[in-house]
Amino acid sequence: MPKIPQRKNRFEDERNIDDTLDEMYQDDDGSRPDMKHFDYKKSRAGLVVVFFILFFLASAAAAAWLGFFLFSPSQKFSENQVVAEIIAPTEITNGIEQDYKINVSNTGSLALANTRVILKLPEGFVVTESTPKATNDRIDSWTLGAIDGNESRAITLKAVYAKPSGTEDNLRAYVDFKPSNFNSEFEKVTDTNLKVAREAVLISMTKKPGQLEVTYKNLTETTITNLVLGVDAGTSFKQTKTNPPAKMLAGIITLQIPELLANKDNTFTIDGAYSPSSTPPANILTTITKQYNNKPLEIAKFELANAGGSDAAQTEPTPRAKPLSISVNGAATSEVKSGDTMKFVVTYKNTTDKPITNVALTLVGVGPSIKNKSVFDYTSLGTIGDPDVVGKQITPERREARITWTPEKTNVLKEIAPGQQVVIELSVGVKPLEAGIKDLSATYTLSLSADNDVLSIADPATITIAQ
Repeated sequence: MPKIPQRKNRFEDERNIDDTLDEMYQDDDGSRPDMKHFDYKKSRAGLVVVFFILFFLASAAAAAWLGFFLFSPSQKFSENQVVAEIIAPTEITNGIEQDYKINVSNTGSLALANTRVILKLPEGFVVTESTPKATNDRIDSWTLGAIDGNESRAITLKAVYAKPSGTEDNLRAYVDFKPSNFNSEFEKVTDTNLKVAREAVLISMTKKPGQLEVTYKNLTETTITNLVLGVDAGTSFKQTKTNPPAKMLAGIITLQIPELLANKDNTFTIDGAYSPSSTPPANILTTITKQYNNKPLEIAKFELANAGGSDAAQTEPTPRAKPLSISVNGAATSEVKSGDTMKFVVTYKNTTDKPITNVALTLVGVGPSIKNKSVFDYTSLGTIGDPDVVGKQITPERREARITWTPEKTNVLKEIAPGQQVVIELSVGVKPLEAGIKDLSATYTLSLSADNDVLSIADPATITIAQ
């Protein structure tokens, strides 16, 4: 039977509770607060925290949008902020070194990195020196590096444009750069018009009985050095004496001119005649050349009609057959495409009256490349004589191949008799093209040497690659 709690204990418990409440809440006057009328006051701490979080998120969003509009690459950088120009001489003189300049300016506030300049040189244009120095032997490529905001870089050049008066062409520069907040490169292209205003040397020729007389004059105000005058009178012309003394090289009467003084007339005479049984050539060609960077440039030319035997006037230049020639796919110019095979034919005829020994033929081709490899497959090269092939990267986009046939490996070059003609064929494949090739042209130049002396240089062959 369960026990019934004693009421006495309940009263004692209630008394104990009252005593405890008195100890905790009793005021000095012996009263206690009325527990039925406590007021509940809400705390604002949570609201402050929530408001702070919302304010922080709003500020961050505003800063992000502001940064996008103010610092976004598309807003910060414009290609128009990179200004490139080529400054050419106001008057270009045929075959004379003159000053050129390339300016690259960053007019924006964003720094540029990896800045490079590459020139596309027209035919007959040769750069001889530059400041800063070029990155290749052709002197047509420069690395400028970083260009800060509102700064400029300049390239000063000494260059020669060897073309007859009135010739016009374009000199083009490609400027590659990378803005500091971009991962990809940009390219700026600029060009300037070149027009040859005047000749440096005036040349003429007259024919007298038993003698050819060449007159030449320096039209500039300064001395011109290291010129070569050549007279091609044909193989049937037999010279007996020249004044000043000259040499016969590859059928060309060749006079070395160490100095040509300003505004001075000079005369070169050749005594000789054609044999009665021979057929003289229709024209006699006289040229003056000067070498720049081991490349001979023609700076004056005169062609004399060779009819009968008396004096004759100048005629319009007519094509003449050089003893050394090169063709590709049967012509001086050709268009090829990926997968084609280029077929070169090299022809040389000894037009002298003496045998030529220890002959070397050198074919230099300059064409496009990708990743430092030529687009032409020289590993598939087919020819005679096991020629030496040497490749050289001359710019990031252009590569040179030098192919040399030597008498040690090519029997037909050991000795070439008078009147003998040598023909060498060569085949080279065209690789599949890749994207990003800027210049799809190639030029091949052929030269012939004997005992390390250059005897003849052929007209170049040009190739265009069709995409």
